[in-house]
Amino acid sequence: MPHLGYVRFGVASQLLSTKRELSSMEGELKTLQDTYKSKQEGWIKEKLDMQERAREMEEKVARSSGGEGWTAERNRLKSTLEEKTREVDNFRREIEMLNDQMDHIKKENDELRRKLEDFDKVVKIQRNMTADTSAIDKELRETRNKLLQEEKCRKTEVAQLKMRYDGRVALISEEIQGLQAQVSRFKRERDTFRHMLEGAQKTITDLKSSPRKVKESHLSTGSSNDEVSLSIRILKAS
Repeated sequence: MPHLGYVRFGVASQLLSTKRELSSMEGELKTLQDTYKSKQEGWIKEKLDMQERAREMEEKVARSSGGEGWTAERNRLKSTLEEKTREVDNFRREIEMLNDQMDHIKKENDELRRKLEDFDKVVKIQRNMTADTSAIDKELRETRNKLLQEEKCRKTEVAQLKMRYDGRVALISEEIQGLQAQVSRFKRERDTFRHMLEGAQKTITDLKSSPRKVKESHLSTGSSNDEVSLSIRILKAS
């Protein structure tokens, strides 16, 4: 589909050419009308002169017997009148043809003017649509850029949150590992103390079953009993 600008230029050029042709034909028609008017005045005068001459000839013929000369003059006048009449008719036909051509050209001129106005309306609508489309495209670009910027900010925030989360997880993992190490150490100490408790309880049982040895071993086992008592308290506390 050709661009509206080129079509409008073609219609405008055709309209300008038609206007020029119409102006030329109007000038030609005016010249013919002036010529016709001028010749018509001359023909009317000439016709009146010929009619007057014919009347004078008829009077002369009536006063004389020269009928042949009168007949010849009348025929000559009649022939001249018919020739002038044909010229008038030809001029009338030419004027009528020019009037028809001018009417046709005026119709074409009006049609071209309407087309040009329609094209101007279409071009105006197209310009408005183009302006609206440009505004929409600008808004879309701005919205797209805003979304991209927001997405970039969100990615940055997520990355920062992930870094903080990873650091927190690493710290908690270290704390858990430390607690697990403490639990393992406490388990080992508990097992050690349990063995010590079992040994102490066995010693106490042996001592109770042999009362005679209590006094003898009182001094030697005093320190051991203190250690056993301490171990029992620690175990119960844990």
